[in-house]
Order: sequence, then C-alpha cells, then structure tokens
Amino acid sequence: ELGHSSTDASGLLCACGNRGCLETKVGGQALLSHVTALHGDDLTLGRLAELARSGDPGCVRIVSDAAQDIVTGLANVVAVLTPQRFILGGELAGAGSALLDPVSRGMQRMASPRSWRGSVALAELGGQAIVRGAARFAFGGSAHVFSL
Repeated sequence: ELGHSSTDASGLLCACGNRGCLETKVGGQALLSHVTALHGDDLTLGRLAELARSGDPGCVRIVSDAAQDIVTGLANVVAVLTPQRFILGGELAGAGSALLDPVSRGMQRMASPRSWRGSVALAELGGQAIVRGAARFAFGGSAHVFSL
C-alpha cells in the first residue's frame, strides 16, 4: 500500500510498525489532528474536504500541505512503475481543486521528466472508486487508484 511507504525514517510510528509512513502524514486522523482547534473534535475528513473546496483558509492549507507529501509518494511510484495517470479517490479527494492543483503542479516538479508525462485526476465514483479501479486493473486496465 502506498500509504505505508516510508517518506521519513525518523517520523511518527505507524500502526504497521514502520516510521514515517505516508499514512502518518496524510491519513485522515493525521490531517484532522491539525484542524480540531479550529473546527472542533467532531470534524470529519469529508467535512474537512468540503471546507477546503469552499476556500476555508486553514483547511486549504492542510490539504495543500498534504498534497506535497502525496506527491513525494506518487513520484516514487513513477520512478518504479511509470504509470500514465493517477486517480485520487477517497474522502480527501472531495477537496477538489484544493487537492488536485497542488498535486498536479507537484508531479510536474518532482517526478522525473523521462518517466512522467501523465496526469492526475480526481475519482468521480465516490466510495466506489477503489473497488472499480481494482476491478479495472484485474481485467487488464492500467489505472492506479490510491485512496486518501
């Protein structure tokens, strides 16, 4: 799982036993922990995404910062697999352009130009994105779907 690839060897301990996994930086609990002081303990990841999409400055910043960590993980995948497209799914994808724009810009900046000429898109299937992406891959498709 991409979420359990380490991006910081001295980072936080992850539930998988590794340190600095992408999940410890951009997983739902990690992101929500940064904004509970602004929006309360009952804030959900879906609501954080909605607030970012509507321009809430704190939530936009959290999503933008998360995008940079996501780019680090995706750029590593590009170096190994050279996919043509990433489709970002999951609740955080509900942030829309607040997530897509910094990820797209970051991929142009960080991924190797020899390996990356692809694109990044947001899943349009909501909660079905991961299941349908896995099915497509199983039947010979080449889309890689990462839930955030």
